[in-house]
Amino acid sequence: MAEDAGLDNDPTSEEPNTGELYFRVRAFAGDGEGNALEEYSEVSNLSVELPESGEEEEETKRQLYFVGDASAAGWNPDNNNTPMFRDAENEDVYYFQGRFAGGDDVEGFKLVEIPGQWQPQWGGTDGVLSVNAGDSDDPAAFKVAADAYYSLMVDVDNMTYTWEEIDESAATVYNEIGVIGDATADAWDSDQDMTQSEFDPYIWYVNDIELTDGEIKFRADNDWAASWGDSTPFSGQGANDNDPNIPATAGTYDIWFNTLDGRYILIPQAAE
Repeated sequence: MAEDAGLDNDPTSEEPNTGELYFRVRAFAGDGEGNALEEYSEVSNLSVELPESGEEEEETKRQLYFVGDASAAGWNPDNNNTPMFRDAENEDVYYFQGRFAGGDDVEGFKLVEIPGQWQPQWGGTDGVLSVNAGDSDDPAAFKVAADAYYSLMVDVDNMTYTWEEIDESAATVYNEIGVIGDATADAWDSDQDMTQSEFDPYIWYVNDIELTDGEIKFRADNDWAASWGDSTPFSGQGANDNDPNIPATAGTYDIWFNTLDGRYILIPQAAE
């Protein structure tokens, strides 16, 4: 209605983004024009502002979440599904190292973009990706031969993926992982504890954590002997080697961290 009245949120246009809209309510009994039982309210006004979209507004980035009987969430697209970790420099490339359940009686896994929704839905066969964006048949599931640890890389621009089994036996399984930094509620004084996946001990997460503008890092066992960071916000990869702090922007996030390869992702959550 505001747009019909001549308002818009384009900062480059001559149309205003604020104005007064005027309303009245019509109440009647029965159907048809000229009904005798018809009343109109007094006219009321409402001040309206359409926030202008600035060039610096952060673009919503695509997320890819695992679903399937080879994954922690099973065939439920709204079950705190583990995400893939988006490349910090190329938003069309995603990585994941971790456990997948497999075997003859396992169908495999797929990828979805929106928790609770089945499309867009991604699958693949023999290194080639396919997708149902909502207007085609669902793709085939990624097959998993055995219950083991694998490395997966997905490139949604070139519609390709790589998949290989890896040996994780030399990796450290930590007792505690936390998020710390001046962007958190306790700043650099104490950790915000993450939850360890029951499916994969290298995967850690915290849901709906509120951050302010500032910096964060990940560390193990409330100590600095093992810590990870990177110079890129939202996603990146640390190496426990005097890494830089991760830039954080104020908001509410689901944060996931993988101690197997040091990758992290911060997923913005809509304000309620």
